Amino acid sequence: MFPFDSLSCEIVLESYSFNTDEVRLLWHDVPITMMEKVKFTFARRYGFYLFQSYFPTSLTVISSWVGFFFDVRSVSARITLGVSSLLALTFQFGNVLRHLPRVSYIKCLDVWMIFSVIFIFCTLVELAIVCQLNRLVEITSHFYSIKILDLQMGTRETNWVKSIRTLAKSNKVDRCSMIMFPLSFLIFNIVKRCKD
Repeated sequence: MFPFDSLSCEIVLESYSFNTDEVRLLWHDVPITMMEKVKFTFARRYGFYLFQSYFPTSLTVISSWVGFFFDVRSVSARITLGVSSLLALTFQFGNVLRHLPRVSYIKCLDVWMIFSVIFIFCTLVELAIVCQLNRLVEITSHFYSIKILDLQMGTRETNWVKSIRTLAKSNKVDRCSMIMFPLSFLIFNIVKRCKD
């Protein structure tokens, strides 16, 4: 697939408009020997595409994972990072498309860009899950502060323990994402390289 494709062309030497009954090629005393078919293989130099599209978009996808290392409560910073990464990737894709020929088939670069968008979108989905878990912590702690006057000590501790468990779940989702996102991106790259 483009830009890692190669093209093979075969050349057959023969008369274009006359058949062998009408034209017979006679050589000099010492005939020229040549192959019946000549095959040319053209391979594209893809360095331009690596440096103009693959490396920058890889860095954009990787930079979207920095949010996993932020505190769970830094929602605005994480949203800004995720949306900025998505916008940067969209801009990069538009810039690359301007330099490519318009074709009717799917190019390798299209698959790369689509999966890059999916990876960044998944970081935003992970952010939504973590924010929802964090919101449950805030609701539980708010409920705890309202009930503190009328509840017994054992019940208050139970609500507090639930709040800590929910916060631990959101941190666990982040820790799992720190491993799963880079690992899945690496597996995607290995599978993609093997198919190219």
